[in-house]
Amino acid sequence: MAISLADISKQEREITFEFDGEQAAVTYNLRAYTPELESWMQKVFTQEGPANSNAAILSRVLVAWDVLDENGEQFPTDKATLVRFPNEFLEALLNAITLDVRGEREERKNLQGGSPQRAGKARARTGTR
Repeated sequence: MAISLADISKQEREITFEFDGEQAAVTYNLRAYTPELESWMQKVFTQEGPANSNAAILSRVLVAWDVLDENGEQFPTDKATLVRFPNEFLEALLNAITLDVRGEREERKNLQGGSPQRAGKARARTGTR
C-alpha cells in the first residue's frame, strides 16, 4: 500500500474556541502546518506585519467555523474576511489552534512511545476540544 501526500495532509479537528465569554466551534486542518507554510508565514509576517499574517495563516488552516454575521450567516474563512476581525480575536484563535496542535502531537507521542501511565494522562487531558 502506498502513502498519498493528499491523504496525510488532511486531518480535520474541531475545537471549541472561547473569546469574550462567547464560544464557537472551529474546524481546522491539523496537518496544514508544513515547512512550506512556515516559510510562507515568515515571508507574510515580514512583508505584511503581524496583524495581516495572523489572518493569512488562519485562512490557510481554517476549514469551517460558526462565527456569524449580524444576519446569522457564517463568515467565510478567507483572508479578505479575516482581516476585518480585531487582531486580538485572530491572535486568540491562532493560539487556541496552536495549543490544540501541540496537545495532539504530545498525545500521539505518548501513545506511540511513552509509558502507559503517561499515555493515560494524555488521553485524560482536558482542553477546548
